[in-house]
Order: sequence, then C-alpha cells, then structure tokens
Amino acid sequence: MSHKLKMYIRNDSSHPLKSYSVSHTWNDHTNNLNGENLAISQLSRSQEITSGYNEHDWYTVQLTFADTDSSSKQTDFYCDSSHSEKVVTLYIHDDYLDCAYSEEIGDPDKHSSSCNKKHWT
Repeated sequence: MSHKLKMYIRNDSSHPLKSYSVSHTWNDHTNNLNGENLAISQLSRSQEITSGYNEHDWYTVQLTFADTDSSSKQTDFYCDSSHSEKVVTLYIHDDYLDCAYSEEIGDPDKHSSSCNKKHWT
C-alpha cells in the first residue's frame, strides 16, 4: 500500500547551494528533485513522491555548495514514513543533513531521529 508525499530541501547551511539533486526510491517508484542556486534559509520547490507505510524510502543526495573550494558532497540513506505524514524535508547543513517526515511543512517537532545527522562523504 502506498501514499503520496511532497519532498523539499531546505538550505540550513552557511553557504548557498550551487546545485542539488535528490533521488528518492521506494519499491518500483523513483522521483527526482533537482535545482540550482538555493539561498541560505530557503526552501526548494516541491516534488511529489510515492512512499509505503512504515517501509524503507531510499535517498541519494548530491550537492555543491557555492562560494567554497570544496567539491560536491553526497550521502545515501534510508528512512521510514508513517500513515499520516504528508511532507518530507531534507535539511541541508554544512557537514550533514537531517531528514524529517511531518504532517505539514516546517513542523520542527516531527524530526525523525533515526534519519538525522547523515554525514557527507
């Protein structure tokens, strides 16, 4: 059984994002969210994704910070959504990202602790 969610990226790092790419996969469903020039504290446009109930969602995230000499960053991880959640937000930080499923966008009490602090490789 599946349900639809909206996926976003929020740039909570200390640098603008030059580019970003998120691939979400669940079962045979794959959705991508790509963009450029995401300012500090800004939220990306949304991408509808299909997810299962209490099943693994697999994410691959690649990004490049603007105004730094560092190369592209990447991480892969999985996380689980529940029946009631309608939004997933990937909070980008300088050294890691947090993944939060929630009922509404920007709901800080719904951070999925098992999906936090995914460090860049």
